[in-house]
Amino acid sequence: MNWLALAYLITSLHAPPWAAELAAARPPMAMEITGYCDVGVTASGKWTRPGLAGCGYAWPFGTRFLLWDGRLVECADRGALGHDRNVDVWMASCDAAILFGRRQMLVWVVK
Repeated sequence: MNWLALAYLITSLHAPPWAAELAAARPPMAMEITGYCDVGVTASGKWTRPGLAGCGYAWPFGTRFLLWDGRLVECADRGALGHDRNVDVWMASCDAAILFGRRQMLVWVVK
């Protein structure tokens, strides 16, 4: 086995879990990411939990977004603003959501 094949094998074994998702994604887009902390049933019928997000009406439920900070979130709710370039990421506490605030980030749509 040559060194290039070995390097590829080692890299693929240590790749983050979302690496395959990123390979199939569209080019990234700049979006506004906010945190929210409402507890209850989302617009899609799922209970709020880590990994869920609210998004605009252009994105069907089940669409997954890979955020620049490495989070992989699924659209399961509608954001308060309903804008297509805004993703509201669910946080376990309101303090965490306030601390996260409002950020501009590159986002890949992976599904």
